[in-house]
Amino acid sequence: MSSNGNGNGNGNGSGRTGWRSLLGGRGRAHEDALAPYRRIALQLNYDLSHAHPLRSALIVTAAGSGACADGIIELSACLANEVNRCVLLVDAAVKDRSLSRNLGCDSYAGLTDFLAEPGGMPLSSLALPTTHANLSFLPSGLKPLPGTAGPDSMKALIEAAEQRYEAVLFAGGSALANPLVMFLAPQAACVLLFAAANKTRKEDFDAEHDVLTYCQARKVGVVLATDL
Repeated sequence: MSSNGNGNGNGNGSGRTGWRSLLGGRGRAHEDALAPYRRIALQLNYDLSHAHPLRSALIVTAAGSGACADGIIELSACLANEVNRCVLLVDAAVKDRSLSRNLGCDSYAGLTDFLAEPGGMPLSSLALPTTHANLSFLPSGLKPLPGTAGPDSMKALIEAAEQRYEAVLFAGGSALANPLVMFLAPQAACVLLFAAANKTRKEDFDAEHDVLTYCQARKVGVVLATDL
C-alpha cells in the first residue's frame, strides 16, 4: 500500500491509503503490454454504457496466476484512466481473497461486511481510494460470507455501487470455487473469463465456461492474460 495523502483522486479527499501504482514507471515494454487492456477497456466501456442498462461486469479466472491478478488490476485502471470513468473494483472472491492480499487490503472491511449488514454499512465507508484517479477498491472484507448471502443481497450491493460509480467490476476468482458467481453472473451486463497464457489448461477453461453458461451469464468474453 502506498500513501496518497491528497485523497484518492475521486474527489473525496479522504486521505486513506491506496494501493501502489501499477501504471507507469515500468518502461516502454510495459506500456506496450498494456495496449490490449486499453482496447478491452474501451470495449467494456461500450458494453456498460450502451449494450445494456446495467453497469456491472464480472471477471472470473480459470487460473489463479499472477498474470491474471495483474491483468484484472490493469484493466480496471485502464477503464478508469482511458475513458475517464469513476470505477469500483470489488474483490468478490470471498474464499480466496488473494486480490485483497496482493493489494495489502486484507485487513479492511469490505464486501462480506456489507453483505452481513446491508443497511448498516454504507458502501462509501467501505470503498478504499487508490493512487489511480477515478478508481476505488472494495476489499473482500473481514467477516465470513454470511449464510443469508443470495440474489437479493447481491442485487442490493450492485444497486448501491451503480448509484455511486459509473462502472463496477467484480473480480470473482474461479467460478467453480465461488458461490457468489451464481448470483453475480446473471445480474452483470457481461462476464470476462481470464485465462493465463501458456498456463491455463483447456479442461479448466472449459469447466469455468460451463459454470457461466449454467448461471445464464448474458455475455461472456475471453481475455488471455500475459505477464506484464
